[in-house]
Amino acid sequence: MPQLFCEVSTCAHYNDNYCCKEKIQVDGRQADAQDSTSCKSFYPKAEGFTNSVEAQHSVPQQQVGVSCMAEKCVYNTQHICTADKIEITGEDAESHEDTLCSTFRRD
Repeated sequence: MPQLFCEVSTCAHYNDNYCCKEKIQVDGRQADAQDSTSCKSFYPKAEGFTNSVEAQHSVPQQQVGVSCMAEKCVYNTQHICTADKIEITGEDAESHEDTLCSTFRRD
């Protein structure tokens, strides 16, 4: 499993630059560049209170399973990310379309 570094602080799964999910999905089936990818697992953080998703999944995971739909990425092997480390970015993201996998490399 890759080490996942996450900068999407507006996601309910975010905690201290890591993700609290055991597995995420990177989208971008026809992506030719990083900005055509996204973290499909993004879930907007609730403001002003802790929702049930945040309460259940607050332990940051340094390594997570990554299902990758970016078919043209060099790290995609049968829809599994094989990179040692990946980074998900998306400052002020409000939806998964506002995020991206900055590790994406065109094959």
